[in-house]
Formats: sequence, C-alpha cells, structure tokens
Amino acid sequence: MKSSIAIAMRGTLPALFILLCHSAFAEPAALFSAQRVAEIAEMLPEQPTGLGPTGAERERWQKLASTKAAQGIVRKAEDALSQEPIFMDEEVYLEFSRTGNRSNYERLTYRRSQRLSDFVFAELVEWQGRFIPAIEAELDRLFTEKSWTLPAHDSNLTSFHQTRFHGDLAATELAANLAQIDWWFQDKLSPEIRERLRMECLRRVITPYQEDIRSGHFRNGHWWIHGTSNWNAVCTCNLVRASLILLRDKQERAEILAAMEHSLSFFFKGFTNDGYCSEGIGYWNYGFGHFAILAETVLAATSGKLDLYEISPKIEAICAYARNIQIDEGVCPAFADCDIKGRPGIGIQALIQRHCPQVFLKRIPPATAVFDYAMTPLRIFVDETPYAEQAPATPAWPPRHLFEDAGIYIGRSQDAAKGNFGVAFKAGHNAELHNHNDVGSFVVVLNKVPYIVDPGSETYTRRTFSKQRYESQMLNSYGHSVPIVAGKLQSTGRNACGKFIHTDFTEQMDTLVCDMADAYPEATELKSLTRTFIFDRANRRVTVRDEVEFASPQRFEDALVTFQQFRQLDDHAFAVENAQNGLKITIKAEGADWTAEIGEVVKENADHPKRLAIILEQPIQKGAITITIEELPSLAN
Repeated sequence: MKSSIAIAMRGTLPALFILLCHSAFAEPAALFSAQRVAEIAEMLPEQPTGLGPTGAERERWQKLASTKAAQGIVRKAEDALSQEPIFMDEEVYLEFSRTGNRSNYERLTYRRSQRLSDFVFAELVEWQGRFIPAIEAELDRLFTEKSWTLPAHDSNLTSFHQTRFHGDLAATELAANLAQIDWWFQDKLSPEIRERLRMECLRRVITPYQEDIRSGHFRNGHWWIHGTSNWNAVCTCNLVRASLILLRDKQERAEILAAMEHSLSFFFKGFTNDGYCSEGIGYWNYGFGHFAILAETVLAATSGKLDLYEISPKIEAICAYARNIQIDEGVCPAFADCDIKGRPGIGIQALIQRHCPQVFLKRIPPATAVFDYAMTPLRIFVDETPYAEQAPATPAWPPRHLFEDAGIYIGRSQDAAKGNFGVAFKAGHNAELHNHNDVGSFVVVLNKVPYIVDPGSETYTRRTFSKQRYESQMLNSYGHSVPIVAGKLQSTGRNACGKFIHTDFTEQMDTLVCDMADAYPEATELKSLTRTFIFDRANRRVTVRDEVEFASPQRFEDALVTFQQFRQLDDHAFAVENAQNGLKITIKAEGADWTAEIGEVVKENADHPKRLAIILEQPIQKGAITITIEELPSLAN
C-alpha cells in the first residue's frame, strides 16, 4: 500500500536550473487579475469541500470496506498500535547539511507517513473510533515537528529553524493529505486537533504561498511557480487540494485557482510539442500524474465548470506519452533520472482515460481497492466502466513511435512465436529536465527484459543536484552506451545535442542516422561523428555503426551498458545474458584493431551496471565501429 508518492521521486533541482526556470519581474505583481478571481469564485461553492464522500457516508464506503485488501489494512493498523511511534530525528534531518545524505531522513519520514495512513484508512474502513486516538497522536506529533520540508529542500535550514516557511514537494503533500483527513473525519476529530491542523497547514504552507502569489515576489522558496519540471504540477496540485478544504473564504480559494492557471502555463513548457517528457516515465507518473489529480479535483470543486484538460494544446500528446514511450508493454527506456523498472502508473492512466481514451491501446479497468489520500476518492467512488469501454480491450502496438521534436525513437517487433523484440534510441540534448549526458544512448529489449540499457538514476545525494552532478558515472556519458571521443566525455548544455539527419522507416526495417559531434565540444580535433542505428524488424537484429573523423589521429572508444552479464564468445563476439535468455554482440572495427574490457559503472548504494568498453588500439584519423546485436543462436532456434 502507498499512502503517498514515493519519497524517492522527490528531486532537487540545481541552482542554475532554478534560476532559469524562475521568471524575474522588474516590478513584481500578483499572478492573477481581479476579474479572473471573480470569474472563478462564481464557479465555487460557498463552503469549502474535499474530494469524495466524508467518512460518515457509510453506504458509499462499503465497496472499499468489504474488500480483502481493506481487512489487510486493518490488520496492519492493529499491529502498528502496539509499536513505538516514529519521531522526527533532528540529527538525521541535519545529516543532509553535514554529509549530503538525504536517504536516511526520507526513509524515516516515509515510514511515519505510512503509519498515519494505515490508521486513517483502517478507521475509514471500520468507522468504530478504534483508531481515532492513534490518528490524533500522530497528528499531534506532526504539529510539533520543526519542519515539514525535506532537508534536501531546506539547505539554509530556514524551515528547520522556523524563520521562514515554504511549500516544497513534501510539505505541500503533507498539507494536502492533512486537509483530506480533516474532510473525511470532521467532527470525529477533536475540535482542538482540527483547529491545530488548519493552523499548521496555513502557517507552514498556504499562507507563505498566498503572500507570494499576491505579490509576485517569490521570496519564500516558491521558484517552482514558474518552473517547468514536475515540481510545478506536484506543488500546485497539493496547494489546491489543501486550500479547497481549509480556506473558508471563497475569494481566497478562487485566488489559489487563478494562480494555479498561471503556474500551469509554465509547467507545460517543460514538454515538447510531441508530448515527450524529458524527465522520464517516473516523473511523468509523478508530475503529470499530479496534474491529472489536480484536473479531477478542480472539476469536482467547480461542478465541472473548469476543465484543465483544455488549458494547453499539448495535453493530448502528453497523455499519449505513456503509450508511446513503451518499448514493450510495461517496459520503458530509463532515459534521465528514471528507475530501470519504471512503467506508466495504472491509477494515473485511469484518470487520463476519462478525458483522452483515444490515447490508450488497452483499457484501464475499474479499481476495487485503492488506499491513497487523493486516488481513493477519485477512483473508488467513480464508475470507470463508461470511460474504459471507449479504449481498446487488447493492445495492438504500432511498429514504432518517433518523438520528432524530442529526438526519441521507439521501435517494436511483436511476435507471438519468437517473443517481442524492441529498441529505444535517443538523440536529444544534454540540458533536459533531470538530464543525463546521454546523446546517442540506446536500449535493446527481448521478451520484456532490457539487455542493453540506459542505466537510469542514481541514489540522490547532495551531489546529484549540484555543480558536481556530472562527476557521477551514472549521469555523465561514461555510464551510457555512447563513445568516448579523443578521451573526452560528452558535455552538458543545450548545444551538446544529437540531430537526426536521416530517417527511413519500412515495414521490415527502420534506419536513423544521428549527428553526435555537437555532444563532444571538448574534443577539439573532432571533425564528424555519426551514429547509424538500424532496427531490422524482419531479422530481429540491431546494428549500431559509429563513424568518426578527426583533424589528427585521436583515441576512440565505444561502450555497451547492461544490468545483465557480459560473456566473451570468441575474438569478435560477446553475449549479454541472464539465466533465461540473451543476445549476441558482434563487433567490427575499421581504421585500427580493437580490444575489449569488461568493467563496471559506479552506482551508489545499488548494483553496478556492467560496461563493455570497445577500444581502438591505436589513435585514428578516420574509422568506424560497427556493433551488431541479435538473439543468441542457441536461444533463437
């Protein structure tokens, strides 16, 4: 059970990126007009409301309460009653400031959040008052904690020392969830707890935000109001959810929604026109997923009068990203800060299906048991059937998808007898949101197992979102299946890019040629570098050919990265395999002999990816390396 979006998804952006995202006004002004606030106020009820039915509406809760999953929640909560409560450890909070470690505190706060969630949903299932004392005790501990902001987002410790509060990903989410608790339980909680809940959410989150949206001067850490990353949608969604319940004045609620419209105009600038999310599938789930939650929340609050799906012409393409990015069902490339196992979230897709069923290849079925502060009221009390029936019952995957604006290609081969075979190939640039220096990176998947990979994210530390970010082998180009050119890795920046200079797509074969030279500006002797990527669907083969030319003889090296195992087959070939399956890699070089070295990519606190380096033995002025990848003959026959 998840009571909130996993803390691991909560990134911190580098200071330079924050400055770029923040629109500075010479004369700051309110983010909304009085006229728009008045228009929105007319759409809102006089009294604040929350999502879904209150806990007292017992008939509506029976569907969830009667499930086996609900009984499991009750058992978890019963066990938690006998366990010691979890207190915020101030020394662990300060660990980020001292050492840069953010994981220890984030694990602690997630456990605390989970404990409260178990008590809340157990009481909603039973409605006998058995867990109310535990809920109130957990709330009371939260009210006395110094900071609701994550240490990684409180580098100056202004929240910890309570000198200045601001809403980050964690604080806004907590405020939204506490507001929903207040809506569900209402008079079942003591008046003192309810008033303290409202006061703390206002003091720590809502009021500092109101001050900034009214003045247009983001002095309280609200840079994300003009940000283009997941932060914008997540924090905006959480502020709206909390404010619609806790702000008693309709005019104030209308101001929050008007500021929401302003912020979302920046959020959608973070997507290319073809709907590509450069933060990757995990942050699409998190960021755009919160937009989907926000859209449903606003529809409910305005009785259907304000539809956020009409706010940007990109929205349908962004909705389709979850379909288009999949190499095989449930398998996506881990470009950017992604988990290698990341896949589109079912709950988010269910919300999207209500508005854009045409973007789905397979219908999302109704949910019977969901335990989440936002998704429970949005999914359990809505009949999904009419929406699901507008999407296909079974998937029919197209052979390819090209995100032309973003420079991302997905190739697929579906074969019931031999199994599915697919690829992803990235041109793009090295200034993307949650960027890795990975122009030219590619992925090869056989039967839903990625064998050649973009290895995804590292464990977040202070270095991850600092000037030292690209010291990490997981984030710089060393940890990706791309060349090292004249001893140089790829550079960072918008101009460090790859361009598709030729594409040719047929039923049997797809060919893309990418000019990668601009990704290596520090290789001053480099004259040209192209990567030709061929996905031979008919013969289930991938060919990657790198052609390079220098002004004078230079070193050149290629690489392949995997989480599986490399094994040498002969002088020209390797296998990349696990116990069930594998691929054969055949290597050919022009211009010099080559040698191979199997090593590792350093990854903090996790399994290290394996790296097969293909190294030309002598400096060359002109040459090529061709890598052919196909099923191992013993497995293919």
